Amino acid sequence: MRKALNYPEFGIPWGRGKFTDLDFADDVALLSHFATMLQQMTDNLNTTAEKVGLRISCKKSKVSTVGATSPTPTIGQQTLEGVSEFQYLGSIISTETDVEIDTCARIGKAAATFQRLRKIWSSHFINLDTKLRLYTSIVIPTVLHDCETWKSTFNTRQKLDVFLPEVSPHYFGNIMA
Repeated sequence: MRKALNYPEFGIPWGRGKFTDLDFADDVALLSHFATMLQQMTDNLNTTAEKVGLRISCKKSKVSTVGATSPTPTIGQQTLEGVSEFQYLGSIISTETDVEIDTCARIGKAAATFQRLRKIWSSHFINLDTKLRLYTSIVIPTVLHDCETWKSTFNTRQKLDVFLPEVSPHYFGNIMA
């Protein structure tokens, strides 16, 4: 990554330097203000990857632009698919920068997690304290993962208050005020 993206014109300004990419395992998000620079970054990454025996999967690669439409980058002769939203590290990223999509998805995941634990909730052999500890260590973190990056809106707060009535003010007192 350092070799492929080590050019001063790549990336977006961040403090005293440039922010070119986000990496997690084999997932990479390239960042640029300009479509031409994004294409150059993609080409450099592809060339550098090929030199070490790696390849970029065009089927799995997606392109998302925020605020404007621009030409979609290509790898070789294949144009990458443009999308309005995608999932990255469990969060739904939208071109509209709307967190309500992610909030609803998080609530759905937490509800599914809660449902999968129904045998525990209905068990007479597990005491209430243990059930509450499981709820606060499994269900609540599922819905609140990455919440500190959400934009505070009335709808978001209302949805969280409905799903987590006792927890929401505690977690969102400072964030959502």
